[in-house]
Amino acid sequence: MLKVTLLDVPRDVENQTVKTVLEQYGKVEEVKRHHLMKPGMEHITVNRVSVKMTREEGKELPTTIFGLGSSTRGEDISMWRVTYPGAPGRCYRCGANSHLARDCRRPALTMKQVEKMPAIGDQVQQ
Repeated sequence: MLKVTLLDVPRDVENQTVKTVLEQYGKVEEVKRHHLMKPGMEHITVNRVSVKMTREEGKELPTTIFGLGSSTRGEDISMWRVTYPGAPGRCYRCGANSHLARDCRRPALTMKQVEKMPAIGDQVQQ
């Protein structure tokens, strides 16, 4: 069982949508939204989603998924960061796999540049 964390998933994207997206890479057992931990604010969801899944043989999870955007913010697409044990390191600033964003000295890529780069982001079917 693989424990996957998705970051930057818009709060108005449904759990079923997250499940449908990740089922392209294997069998999804559970999708769980995170909430604020402050007393009295536990009902507020955040942009972090935990998923328990089994990867399909020969399918590698990407470190970035271009998924459904926030309808409340007028976005058609958004970039979901994907982390899991053993995931390859990826700089979300410049796209290199030789360092992490906190150590990056390169200029940040634009979304259009990132979408064109192979193996960084997968455009998924919703």
